[in-house]
Amino acid sequence: YQRRVHGSVFTQRGLSTFDAFHTIFDTSRTGFVSYKHFGQGLRKLGLQLSDEETLQIATDIDHDADGYLSLADFMWMFETPDGGQDPARLEGLLDDECSLSPPAHLWLGSPPTKDEGPQLTAKQKAELAEKLPQRLTRFIVKLKPHTTFKEVWSTKRLPEARKPMSIWAPDKVTGGFKQHHTLRMCLGYYATANLSSPPSAFILKIKDQGCSGLKASKYLSHVMDGVCPMPAQFHNIWSKHLGRKGLYAWQAVPPHAGVVALGMMFTDTPEQPPRSSMRCVPLDWLEPIKATPQFVWDDSGTAGQAGSVWTANELGLAIAVVGHDPPRTGLYRFKEKSINLSDTGAILSFGKDESGHHSDDD
Repeated sequence: YQRRVHGSVFTQRGLSTFDAFHTIFDTSRTGFVSYKHFGQGLRKLGLQLSDEETLQIATDIDHDADGYLSLADFMWMFETPDGGQDPARLEGLLDDECSLSPPAHLWLGSPPTKDEGPQLTAKQKAELAEKLPQRLTRFIVKLKPHTTFKEVWSTKRLPEARKPMSIWAPDKVTGGFKQHHTLRMCLGYYATANLSSPPSAFILKIKDQGCSGLKASKYLSHVMDGVCPMPAQFHNIWSKHLGRKGLYAWQAVPPHAGVVALGMMFTDTPEQPPRSSMRCVPLDWLEPIKATPQFVWDDSGTAGQAGSVWTANELGLAIAVVGHDPPRTGLYRFKEKSINLSDTGAILSFGKDESGHHSDDD
């Protein structure tokens, strides 16, 4: 962040911390200041900060992390032990690589869209790509067991099927306290040869080891987007039409040649899944699978195009193919279950399209 806050903004205007809180910020006289009103108060003081900068200052001042600023929060942040004001405190809030992260409903403006995440221009992406290599030692990627799922589809909707099968999506992949410095990634959906959820499955987690507790990583989401990008799009490779609620298998199209999709997405409608529903992973992390994939289900006894579902690696990810023969190509497994980004040759792509060009403008 650009350092635009210099000295004590209160003493420059002849205000004590107590007076500033009550006359500039707590205009409703409730004893508490919302993040929105805090931003309005800063503007009254002549500080033209972005919503992101204002939010960072507010969350650092919010000592008890309750979403509101009290006089005690102001005194804790801006008063020195001898009762004077500390000019460096406010300025220093704009320089930490980790910042206190508030709940989603406390965003001053509209939060990033769920589908695309924080939007960066091509210039910003280039700047991040230049800065991040020195910080990659902080980031570690691990395969982690996942135990909560939600059903996407099952053969209960296809009574003529001779064999049972159900498709499952990993549940609770986003959200929670750890999301401040850890993000979980869906690599595809899972299938079982019965109507029960998977007994075991894995997802991918990326963690910024330089942040902990309520501290949120400034770089985490950008590193994830660069190393494990979203697919460019999906292709519907097979479907079983059953009125308004069929089964549709979607193959992810990687955004560039350095990454691949390990699994697939499944839906019960013909609408393409959102790009944010799964992630691709670097080829550098993987090795080809030589063993024959494990059979899960085929559509014997049903009408329409023949298809079958298989699993091919330790993650338990489902792979659908046209016909009843197992897939033979494009199958991979992780070389290691834990990857330090400083030790990998994975490139930081930052959302390049299939041709290698950035997908947004400067």
